[in-house]
Amino acid sequence: MYRLLASVALVAVTVRPVSGQEQGRDTTLAAARESRAAASAGLDTLRALAREHSAALGFGAGEAAGAVLGEPLVEFYVRLDSLRAFTSTTNPASLLSGGDKVMYPVMAGGKTRSSIEVDHARDGWRPVAYGGQGLARNIVEQRERVAAADKKALADYFLVRVPSLGLVFIGVHSGGSLNLTPLLDDPAGRWKAGATMPAATVFGALVADARASKGLPI
Repeated sequence: MYRLLASVALVAVTVRPVSGQEQGRDTTLAAARESRAAASAGLDTLRALAREHSAALGFGAGEAAGAVLGEPLVEFYVRLDSLRAFTSTTNPASLLSGGDKVMYPVMAGGKTRSSIEVDHARDGWRPVAYGGQGLARNIVEQRERVAAADKKALADYFLVRVPSLGLVFIGVHSGGSLNLTPLLDDPAGRWKAGATMPAATVFGALVADARASKGLPI
């Protein structure tokens, strides 16, 4: 049974640490390339679902028929126990796990209307969730703005989630460092949406939150 995404996408739970700028970029490029066929199959399913659930999936009447896949973002996540152990000497990229999910924005009429999430299982890549217009639109807009400022390709960017704390960032390896751009303002005032920061700064600020959290380690 396929799932519809309301405002947030699903979180990867497979633990596969990823570290190093070149290794990280190779991982994202390979996942995006290998998941494309599954996303294309998912697009056919999305169009079919939209015949009866167009609004829930983010489309206006008839829009889904002309929908196309946008530039994907590979998803990584940070475990709560990794954050609790983070120190100033920790390589921030070593906290990234996952790389087994890819989010594809779905475009219609030149605008972000929906998304498809594909997951890697033992039998290969498969679409697992649809929808999430608001989140997808925010991600696409922030990535385009940051990529233009950095003069980098859209394919260089990926998603970084801290699921236990409900946080989502756009990540990029730049100049040997991992940088994160938050999608939303921090209620505690530590960052603003769209303001890129070193991952070390973000993770360092979240150590106390992680240690205070009663959530699961992931």
